[in-house]
Amino acid sequence: MKITKSINVTAFILFFCVFYAGFFGTIMGQESETDYYFVDGKKIVLKLSQNYSALKLKPGTSVAEIKSFRADIDSAGVGIVEDVPVLQKYNIVLVRIKEGIAPSSFRASTESFSKKKEVESENPVYGVGGIDQALVNEFIVQFKSEASEEKIAQSIKNKNAEVVKKDEKIKNRYILKFTGKSAKEALAISNEYYQDPLVKFIEPNFILIYPKRPKMKKKDIGRAGPSPEAVPIDPWFSKQWYLNNTGSVGVADADIDAPEAWDIHKGSTTKIVAIIDEGVDTEHEDLKDKIVTPYDATDGDNNQEPISWNGHGTSCAGIAAAITNNDTGIAAIGWEVKIMPVRIAYSAYENGPWITSVSIIADGITTAVNRGAHVLSNSWGGGTPFSTITEAIDYAIANNRIVVFA
Repeated sequence: MKITKSINVTAFILFFCVFYAGFFGTIMGQESETDYYFVDGKKIVLKLSQNYSALKLKPGTSVAEIKSFRADIDSAGVGIVEDVPVLQKYNIVLVRIKEGIAPSSFRASTESFSKKKEVESENPVYGVGGIDQALVNEFIVQFKSEASEEKIAQSIKNKNAEVVKKDEKIKNRYILKFTGKSAKEALAISNEYYQDPLVKFIEPNFILIYPKRPKMKKKDIGRAGPSPEAVPIDPWFSKQWYLNNTGSVGVADADIDAPEAWDIHKGSTTKIVAIIDEGVDTEHEDLKDKIVTPYDATDGDNNQEPISWNGHGTSCAGIAAAITNNDTGIAAIGWEVKIMPVRIAYSAYENGPWITSVSIIADGITTAVNRGAHVLSNSWGGGTPFSTITEAIDYAIANNRIVVFA
């Protein structure tokens, strides 16, 4: 009897443990999947980042109050406050964990700041593969092509949404916000809206935070004054192993065979390469004669001049099209091609991260196509997938553009 009773007790304990583990695991799994959106019918699950906190300030918070609030965060010593216009637009104070600070200490500090009188809410920041994505109450909606403006307007009204922007470049594309809702509440509503028969897709217009970009030295870019030789005489050409590898780095001839290509063609003045990046210095002596129709997607104007420490785009432009064969600097891949600078992001301080948004990137790509770029050069990527960006790339390809990512 004792043995039987012992077996029964043991079996009950095992059953309870298995049941509890399964039940608890299911609950935990549900909790981990409460934040998501859809791409092509697939649920994209979002995991919280440990690198950032996004504090949304209350409407009407004065400049002096914001300045004081930011100073308090700085003095706490656990985080760095980012400061770029895309954050100011959403009234967001974005705080990045300082190197060497434990995530638990960072969370405790930001949670205490989220309770201050200036703060309306703490918006989620998600992390995927080294890319961080801050959620705001703003969503990109693509209605189906057959949807009329009247039906779209009624649909938006039924969802108690506001039109932030109607895209004038893409039919039936809107950016919406859901009135009186927090970012997380709005995300849940957007997932319901995805099921609407008028909607092709809807997804968050995340604030995207990319790791810092390296900055090349000015001497690595080149200067003016071409000459007719097929192999350039620029002094740094011998170090550009990716163009012509003589064996100084890795295996000899492991390169793109640039001199062989130059014997055939050095590029055409009628071809344009869009540098979709953090801006290009249009006054740089090696590039100023190559610049055509610059665009700043971060604010929608043509003044895309980079901040002094944002040199990545200028470096990329130099590699693509610096004036070559001038006995100075590097050789460009395309000696004669033109450069279209398109700014989609920038950092608030030297060695800071890139900050942009889904809609800004898509606008940069679309505008580059519409303004006549033949090649679109991109040095960014990562994070979760977005239909908005995919459609922009598809639009470029459909218009016979070459889209390059590196």
